[in-house]
Amino acid sequence: MKHQVPDSRYNVLLDAQRDCQTALRKNHVSAAVNVLYHFSDNRTSLWPTVFAWAQPSKKLRSQYKDLAEIIPCEKDKKQIERDIPRTRHWLSRNHKYHSVDVEECKDCSEEPSLTAEEWKNEKKLKRVLLAYVASIEKKCVSAGEKRSVYVQGINGIAFVLLDVLNGNEEDAFTYLRGICTNLLPELFVENLSESSGQSGLTKMSNFYEKLLCDFYPEACKKCKQGGIPAGTLAIKWMLTLFSNISFCGGDDSLMYGTMLAAWDICFLMGRAGVAAVVVTLFGFAAPKLAAIKETPAMVEDIVDVIQASLRQVPDAMLYNKCADLLIQEKVHPMLGELLSSHEKAVRKSQVKLRRKVSYETTYAEVVKTKYTLEKQVCEKSAEESALEEKKSNMKAEETVG
Repeated sequence: MKHQVPDSRYNVLLDAQRDCQTALRKNHVSAAVNVLYHFSDNRTSLWPTVFAWAQPSKKLRSQYKDLAEIIPCEKDKKQIERDIPRTRHWLSRNHKYHSVDVEECKDCSEEPSLTAEEWKNEKKLKRVLLAYVASIEKKCVSAGEKRSVYVQGINGIAFVLLDVLNGNEEDAFTYLRGICTNLLPELFVENLSESSGQSGLTKMSNFYEKLLCDFYPEACKKCKQGGIPAGTLAIKWMLTLFSNISFCGGDDSLMYGTMLAAWDICFLMGRAGVAAVVVTLFGFAAPKLAAIKETPAMVEDIVDVIQASLRQVPDAMLYNKCADLLIQEKVHPMLGELLSSHEKAVRKSQVKLRRKVSYETTYAEVVKTKYTLEKQVCEKSAEESALEEKKSNMKAEETVG
């Protein structure tokens, strides 16, 4: 049973985003994380508010069906075809497919190994990925470039979005665009450029290497000696938005609720939230990593420690640890810069309070509100006109008298 989110709680979420640098940050962030935790079963109501700052335009959303029909370049097409079944094996153990009428999928015989509901969900996943790739390719072509734009990891993100958003393809597409182009553009968009200079991936890797070393120097030293720099590990996690915590081609993942808690933090606090999740997750494994006796540490030992440390992390612990990082009076300077940047992004986007996932429903509410206001204005004007006419008549009667 979903808990109804009181209207006042939405303003709590927005306050945390808009006042990242004020003295009230501690109270705002703590209150917002508390809301996300207590109403985690109602993300379809919360996410439109906390992630509104990164959502693409309604115009792009309206083009979804056309974009999903566009055939990508051969390289992207082949990779998507490979990744879709991988996604099913990778994440399906952590969630339940949505029910579907078998009659709707009579032609699913082309995939005899799948149930009707699995087949339908994979078709949805494919359309969302195709639409995303087409939208990015369109952007690249307009900039005079033509290249492969699909990045492995996007498939897992889209898969989870479809699950949380009740299979709504348009919503999953717009959230995926927001994640890739506004939350983590350095990973999914900017690093696609062939221009010279240090790539976005390298910059991000160096950034997280330094950040993690400041918090956990001994653990980072062990990782680097073993051939898995902490910054590279962070990039690996972010490429799937924490839906995969393995490193060497495995499919280990956080508990499903914990992964979604990480997403809540990322959507709420932007890149500062992403950094807080990275530091928190690495922190859970840091003591055991630092305690590895072999020098240099074996890659297998590092991977085993990380996976064993993260598999059973509860969502409440992740919420609390991330909040602690973000509300410290003397927050780490690198986190402070990200908080400041996020506050500017939120204010720039002119976030509007939205309580529902469906843009159509939201638009209908806006139209209804506009109509109600216009009606009130008309009624007020009519009342004022009637009053003026009454006064005029009274004056006329006094004159005659």
